[in-house]
Amino acid sequence: MAEKKEGAGSTNRAANRRVQMTKRMLREALADLMETQPIGKITVRQLCACADVNRSTFYSYYSDLYQLLYEMEKEVLDEMPEVVTASAQELVPVLSRFFAYLERNRRVLCVLLKNAVGDDFRKRALHTLLGGGAEVVDIGDKRQLALIVFVSGCFTLTEKWIFGEIRCTPEQLAETVAAFAVKEES
Repeated sequence: MAEKKEGAGSTNRAANRRVQMTKRMLREALADLMETQPIGKITVRQLCACADVNRSTFYSYYSDLYQLLYEMEKEVLDEMPEVVTASAQELVPVLSRFFAYLERNRRVLCVLLKNAVGDDFRKRALHTLLGGGAEVVDIGDKRQLALIVFVSGCFTLTEKWIFGEIRCTPEQLAETVAAFAVKEES
C-alpha cells in the first residue's frame, strides 16, 4: 500500500493553524490577566506561563505586550459591523446584529474598555462607528455633528450595557437605540 505524502500546501496550512492557535492562546491569556491587573503590571513571563507558551515564541510574533493588545483591539474593531450607514427601515435588524456581536465579544470588550491605554481604543471604536469619516468636522455640518453626538451617546450607553450596568437583550437595546435615532431624524 502506497503512503500518501503531504504536499507543501498542507504543511503550510498546518503551520498557519498552529500560529493562529498560539496567537489565540496569547490573546486569551492576556484577557485573563487583564481582568485582574492593568497591562502595565503584566510581564511577558506571566503571560507566557498563563498561555503555556515559550517566551521566544511570544517574541517571534510580538515585540511587546502592547503590540498584542493593539492586535486584540484591531481584531475587535475590524470585525465590528458597520451600523451608521443603515437606513431607518433596516436599523433595528442591523443594530440587533451589532449588539449580538458585542455580546458574543463582551469579555474581551470589557477588558479592552477597562484597560484602554489612554482613550485610544475608545477613539478608534468611535471612528469605526462613525464610518471612518473626517477627523475634523465643520461646525456648519449639522448632520455630521448630530451623528457624532448620537453615536457618542450610544457608545456610552453600549459601554454601560457591556459592563452589565444596563440589563437587556441585544434586541431590546437595538429597539431602544433605533427609537432614539428615528426621533433624531424627525
